[in-house]
Amino acid sequence: MNFDKNTIVGFVLIAAILVIYGIWQQPSEEEKIAMAQQRDSLIQVQKQLDAQEIIRKNTVQSNDIITSSEEPDSIKQKRIAAKFGSFANSASGEKKYTTIENNLIKITISNLGGKIRSVELKKL
Repeated sequence: MNFDKNTIVGFVLIAAILVIYGIWQQPSEEEKIAMAQQRDSLIQVQKQLDAQEIIRKNTVQSNDIITSSEEPDSIKQKRIAAKFGSFANSASGEKKYTTIENNLIKITISNLGGKIRSVELKKL
């Protein structure tokens, strides 16, 4: 390989620019301390969330054991509301199907979740 003077100078300049840019973009000591504090606080929050999740799972398991016998509908509704939130109405009830059709298509939709059960094309 034949390298002329300009090629060698170009490679040296590119390498120098990359090294200088890397040194220039390093975070300062204050930024390093702030990032470490943020990382530590995120770890603490995650540990708290994990502990709360374990407590919640244990509570749900103990509630399932306690309520394995027949319970009143009001308690079932509260448990469903706690589990599904604002979607609790969609989680309970009797499964029924609604049909929407026109002259080209017929669609059957479930009332629980709005899932499409079937689609039928009338004309091809």
